[in-house]
Amino acid sequence: MNENKTIIFYLTTKLELTYEFFSLNQIFNDAGCVLVPVRVDQLQNLATMTEQEHIIVLNVIRNSQELMSFNKGVRHLLRYILKSKRITFFNLSSFDSTDDSRVHFHSKNYFFLKLPIDAKLMSKKIARYYTLKQKDKVAWPGGKRAGLASLGV
Repeated sequence: MNENKTIIFYLTTKLELTYEFFSLNQIFNDAGCVLVPVRVDQLQNLATMTEQEHIIVLNVIRNSQELMSFNKGVRHLLRYILKSKRITFFNLSSFDSTDDSRVHFHSKNYFFLKLPIDAKLMSKKIARYYTLKQKDKVAWPGGKRAGLASLGV
């Protein structure tokens, strides 16, 4: 695989992949990204399993059945998953965001996008977000902390 490609994880709640995954995969390939399906039970281990410094997880909710499976399987884990600042969660839904956006507002790694949305524009924005996140690595501006030489610190 080309090392310049960004890996974006696509959250699935079912065993089989949907048509949307394959169409989004093609669009993300054009934007220089690889879409990899991930299950709900793998989300907790995602930050430790991958070597990528910043992880983007994409979730698409199109109908009420997917909303029910999201509420049952993912929503309660979301708070714990987002505590790791390495994971950014993009929730695309045709339903309202309820209180998820309000709850995760301060974490700055949860984004809600209302469907329908242009997939090419969305893929370019997510790819651009990833490149900006890679450039904006947080470094302490003060340099190395001073120690007390007389105490041997």
